Amino acid sequence: DFVANASHELRTPVSVISGFIETLKGPAKNDVVAREQFLDIMAAQTKRMSRLIENLLSLSRIQMQDKDLVMQEVDLKELITGIILTLDMKLKETGMKVKMQMSANASVKGSAGELSQIFSNLIDNALKYGEKGSVITVYSSSGKGENGKDTVKVSVHNWGEVIPADQIPRVCERFYRVDTDKTRNRIGSGLGLAIVKMIVELHKGKMSISSSVHEGTTFTVELPAA
Repeated sequence: DFVANASHELRTPVSVISGFIETLKGPAKNDVVAREQFLDIMAAQTKRMSRLIENLLSLSRIQMQDKDLVMQEVDLKELITGIILTLDMKLKETGMKVKMQMSANASVKGSAGELSQIFSNLIDNALKYGEKGSVITVYSSSGKGENGKDTVKVSVHNWGEVIPADQIPRVCERFYRVDTDKTRNRIGSGLGLAIVKMIVELHKGKMSISSSVHEGTTFTVELPAA
């Protein structure tokens, strides 16, 4: 199923690009307007393939690192601040802002590179599905895990498209996409949250999701404290 889904996701942009190349070599060979339009679409489809390939490589890398992950103390406040800076252009395009309410002791034990991928994905999703001009809130809290050990929880909250309750248990499945009128036309690999869940589990952590019209959507990641 996984190979079939991956092949299907790659086949679509390849077909689009191939079709436009044939058109540009034939009927639209001297059509400047059509050429510019087609090149923009081809560029977007190429990016779509690149994202999918990067995500497939990430899944493979994470699985291979299962026993070799190098753990160290990571300051999540510093890490997430850096991630938000890289999303500055997207924030300006959507008119959205990120409000941070991170506690001073938000340090966990983990791999900085993999943890960065978790919060890049979650904040990017909040941008993608949040209302334009709204505020994304990233906040943390400390507590005890089920094993009695100290943990740090980080939540990413946004106001926007609600995930239907019956679909929440499936959103972290590979290639699964939330099916609503607004999300059907969105381009995505369907692997982002699957990668997030794998990295969280690799760090002996947990992830929970809540979503409703009145309270917005919140993804919460709980990780062992440093």
